[in-house]
Amino acid sequence: DEKAGQGVAWLPSFKIGNGVIEVDVKGRNVLGRSFVGLAFCGVNAENYEAVYLRPFNFRAESETSRSHAVQYVVVPSHEWRRLRTEHSGQYEAAIPSPPAPDAWVHLSLELNGPTLRVFIDRAPEPALVIDRISAVEKGWIGLWVGHGSDGAFANLRVRSE
Repeated sequence: DEKAGQGVAWLPSFKIGNGVIEVDVKGRNVLGRSFVGLAFCGVNAENYEAVYLRPFNFRAESETSRSHAVQYVVVPSHEWRRLRTEHSGQYEAAIPSPPAPDAWVHLSLELNGPTLRVFIDRAPEPALVIDRISAVEKGWIGLWVGHGSDGAFANLRVRSE
């Protein structure tokens, strides 16, 4: 829904450490009002990692805005604003060959120890590769939306290794 604050629909029967999480997500082309993605390695409702998309930035005119299309965060300690200030350009990126902002987008997260690779629409190369900040080895998975956002989700697949 479009309530204030972040929202996560937790799937407690799914836990992941190393592995792959895939889902199709659909946001909207509304500036500052569409944030959709996945929460993972959650230890409770207030402590987790997430990767999300900002569809309104996929094809933005500004290169700076496009560079904010996909984002990694650790809630609550390393939200986007802190990461952008302290580690500019490291935990967010543009999407090469971006999809339409209102289209369904296939989001795939590959977790391998401290490394996270984010793939968009089954691209052969990741849009974002980072060393994870969190030390949580295994935790809950959830469908995530940001402040004031809603989103649609389909075709969730989880493969633990």
